[in-house]
This record gives sequence, structure tokens and C-alpha cells, in this order.
Amino acid sequence: MRYDVHAHVVPTSLADRLGADGGRCGVTATDADGRLRVAVGGDGGGTPVRPDLLDVDARLSAMDRAGVDVQLLSAWIALTAYTLPDEQGIAWCRLFNEALAETVASRPDRFQGLATVPLQAGEAAPAELEHAVRELGMAGAQIATTVAGRELDDDLFATFWAAAERLRAIVVIHPDQVLPGRPRSRYVLSNFVGNAAETTIAASHLVFGGVLERHPDLRVCLVHGGGFAPYQAARMDHGYAAEPRLVDRRIS
Repeated sequence: MRYDVHAHVVPTSLADRLGADGGRCGVTATDADGRLRVAVGGDGGGTPVRPDLLDVDARLSAMDRAGVDVQLLSAWIALTAYTLPDEQGIAWCRLFNEALAETVASRPDRFQGLATVPLQAGEAAPAELEHAVRELGMAGAQIATTVAGRELDDDLFATFWAAAERLRAIVVIHPDQVLPGRPRSRYVLSNFVGNAAETTIAASHLVFGGVLERHPDLRVCLVHGGGFAPYQAARMDHGYAAEPRLVDRRIS
């Protein structure tokens, strides 16, 4: 079986669910010139959604052409919506995950789901992950490389990592806010270089922050080829051994 673990989607029922929500969850959907736009919080008129993220039949055809048997469907990364206040973030993730489960159920032989969880809301994140895995049948979750400025080894996320390990849930880590403060508009460097660099920094926090040591059975996937982490592992090992004074010792 060939699995594609990096497959973004906008669930087909999302616009209708957001319309019925009435803005309670802080995310809105509008139709502009026949194209869906989704706005998170105060994101003005929102961002237009690529049509292929909504078209299930086109997705299946593309999978067939590529020889992909199963896709793990995950949110377009901006829809993690970590900037929402806690209560809205919790409501948004439940609404999105139920919409995603509906899309997965349309072709359970070809799709599995990766939940979105409200990492900004502390204990609500592991609770939503458990609901997604146990009640909605999802394979795990997709999270961003940072959460409202917090790195992934932050104590706020300790219970999420524990739940992910206990549930044997795969956690796909995807860059979102790429290298803030550094101009990257030329040459599409935000994608070609920025995404890989952001992923490498997140992976390093998981290692040096002790997350992977505390949770040896955790299943983590770093998209975009793992960033530069596969090529820097020996450098990290050497630096950790050679300069112990400069490393915050959170691993044994």
C-alpha cells in the first residue's frame, strides 16, 4: 500500500457548517465570484481556497495517476487557527474535524483523517485528539511548527504529546509561520528554503527539549523531507557533546 501523508484538504461540507455556526467559532466562509474564501479571526475577507482542495473526484483521479492508494487528509495549514481565543479554537477544531470525518467517510478505502487540535488551549488539545482518534476514527493529527510563538517543547503541550503517544497517533508537523522577521518574498524562498528551515528548527526543539526522549513511542512525521534535519543530525550530536555549557540540558 502506498500512503501519502502530506495531503491538504478543505472538507466539502465545511462552508455549510460554518454558515450554520454563525461565526461562533471565529472562522467564516464566503463565496466571492464563485470561489470559496475562508477567514480566521480578523483575517479580513479571507483567503481563497484552491478548487482542487475541495474536489474529491479530482483528488481520487490524481491519486490514481500517482499510484497512491491512501491519503491522510489534513487541513490547509493556516486552518490550524492557533490565533483564535481558546473557546473559539476548541469549537473550530470540533467543527473542522467532524467535517473532515464526513469527507473521509465518503471513501474510507482511500482516505484517512488527520485532526486539527487547539494547541493554544492547553488541556483541550489532548481531549480533542482523543475524540478524533477514538470517536471519529482518525489516524492522528497535523500540527504546525510553532503555536502562537511557542515552540513544540513548551510545557503547554506536554499533555498533548503524552496523549499522542498513548493513542499511537501519528503527528504530522507542518510549517506555518515561516521564519518570522526575515524577508522571503524573492525567489519563492519562503517555500523552497523557509519551510525546510522551519521544520528543522521544530525538529531540533523536539530533540533538545526532551520530547522524543520522554515519549519514545511517539510517531512523528516531518513533511518536506524532514527539512534539513536529516543532514544536520551529526552536527547536532557533535555540538551537544562539544559545547555542553551552551546547551540547555533537558535530555540525558
